[in-house]
Amino acid sequence: MLKAQLNTDRLMSVGRSALYFQDYVLSIQYFNKVIQVKPHLAEPYFLRAIAKIYLEDFDGAKRDLDSVIRRNPFMPMAYYSRGYVACRMDDWNVAEKNMLMALEYSPDNVTYRINLVNIYEATERLDSAMSVLDVMIRQSPKWCELRLEKMRLLVETGDTLGAKDMANALVKDEPYNEMAYSARAIIHLILENEDSAFIDCNKAVTLGTNNPNVYINRGIINYKRNKFKESMSDYGKAIELDANNVNALFNRALLRYELGDHNNALEDLNKLITLEPELDEAIYQRGIVNAFLGNSREAVSDFTTIIERHPSFVPVYYARAEQYEKLRKAKEAYLDREMAYQLMEEHKNGKKPKKKDQLQTKAKVAQEESIVESVASLFVTSKEESETETGVRGLVQNQKIDLTNEGNFVVSYYRSEVENLISKEYNPLELQDFVKKYLQGKELYMVTKETPLTSNISNYLFSEIEGLSRIIISQPYNGILYLSRGLNYAALQDFGNAMDDLTKAIHYGVDEGIVYFMKSCVRYKQYEALTEQTLTENKLSEKALAKEWELVMRDLDYAIEMMPKAGFAWYNKGNMLTMKREYQRAINCYNKAIELEPGLGEAYFNRGLTYMLSGDITKAKVDMSKAGETGIYRAYRIIKELKNK
Repeated sequence: MLKAQLNTDRLMSVGRSALYFQDYVLSIQYFNKVIQVKPHLAEPYFLRAIAKIYLEDFDGAKRDLDSVIRRNPFMPMAYYSRGYVACRMDDWNVAEKNMLMALEYSPDNVTYRINLVNIYEATERLDSAMSVLDVMIRQSPKWCELRLEKMRLLVETGDTLGAKDMANALVKDEPYNEMAYSARAIIHLILENEDSAFIDCNKAVTLGTNNPNVYINRGIINYKRNKFKESMSDYGKAIELDANNVNALFNRALLRYELGDHNNALEDLNKLITLEPELDEAIYQRGIVNAFLGNSREAVSDFTTIIERHPSFVPVYYARAEQYEKLRKAKEAYLDREMAYQLMEEHKNGKKPKKKDQLQTKAKVAQEESIVESVASLFVTSKEESETETGVRGLVQNQKIDLTNEGNFVVSYYRSEVENLISKEYNPLELQDFVKKYLQGKELYMVTKETPLTSNISNYLFSEIEGLSRIIISQPYNGILYLSRGLNYAALQDFGNAMDDLTKAIHYGVDEGIVYFMKSCVRYKQYEALTEQTLTENKLSEKALAKEWELVMRDLDYAIEMMPKAGFAWYNKGNMLTMKREYQRAINCYNKAIELEPGLGEAYFNRGLTYMLSGDITKAKVDMSKAGETGIYRAYRIIKELKNK
């Protein structure tokens, strides 16, 4: 008992360290082991939920947090975390209930209160949000960010004068706080007091602000005063502070175009549209710039995008018609002008264009986002800059992956290593019993990723084959020798000889389900090779390929008949049926594999993909969460892709 205690304590400690160092997938596996030994503990479920939150597996995190609260209903951080998860899933009622429960057990926690403010704002209950802020301001009257947040909400409710009064009071109380002047400058702009806004922007700059919005707004004022050089400098400074600032890029592009710097304007717009592909004002403006530069095809493409999204926007039809004429497409140009004329007549007759079809291409005033929201975010996810990283550390859900299933299980002399994970060796009882009976002294592994052949491995396998061949001459009826040589041939990708030897092994006494399973694996590799050759060389007919596939299935069915409790064989059969798009039969096989071996992550992953292919996204998410929990980290990218489906 003491040993178990020490082991679980050690596992928890290592799991916490892995979580701290952002090895989220690894940490989950440590917490899994603790849960297996001590399922009554709340902490491993909680820490596993935190790892899943960082990996954006919100459904999986919610299930773990439910388990935490069942075991310990007096843990405020569990309610907060479940509320955070509900926010990320847009389940605002659940989010509010959980945040209120967190506050019930920890009433002075600022983070919980700020998150409650964010929930009220997201659900457009601004009065409730301001009531919570008022309580916090009374408790912490010197916390500038709270007063700034209250000002922002007052602006959103239309009480601009109330926001101005608060801003004046804040400037009086905090005369050296650049944020106070930045916020008041925005209020002055909304009230069209440009001179006062300019003074406040200058004051914020003098006080050393690093807020790009200050420079954007001062750039707009400078532009209106025809101080184009100063305006350009301000936009440039904003972009220096925030290279991906949408407002700064858009405003600078407009100014560059107006000043005749068309190529640089196009560069800004290209970057902007990469960042915000749905920003129609930028796409329309890029079409105009492309038209000016003589890039008629690119201009037509941009204008077509706008027409698809805003079919009643008259100017874009005229703009595209002009470009069609330059491309000598008179018919298309005529149709666009006719459509523009028809829309204008409809507008004259009282049919007003929809609001969404009115594009604004003026400089954009930069307004402040929630200042206190970052204070409340204990979990930060979706760092897309990690998309180029590889491996299993950090936010693996942001890595780009191939949407392919986990491969078939095969028997190999070499275990497959997985970077940075707890050893995930799979050694089913059927294989253990087989090795004891026929191959004592040797080691076999069940793997989905075979070790690549090196010259040393190849030379060793060839020498083994030569040695076995010499012995077979004197013992031609020894099935174990054929079995051993067949495995070596299979490792060398010599499928023909491998099949011959495995067939002889069965014939000479090694009539076991595992051998039929091995044969099905070798046949499948042959089938893959023939399929590839057929695609490139037209080697076989579809009928001949279908026969090869049937032979694979026949051996696999023999294996299952002889080893009905072998989850790996049912799993392979599921893969084969998925290939043929027999999704329900495949799902039935994966179900059987999971029933027999509940920890078989590959089966959860592939069943999840099959659910996706058959349109059942809800079940796909559940399976991907379970697959990720077992260490198949590619699942987290798929969970992220499925989030809004």
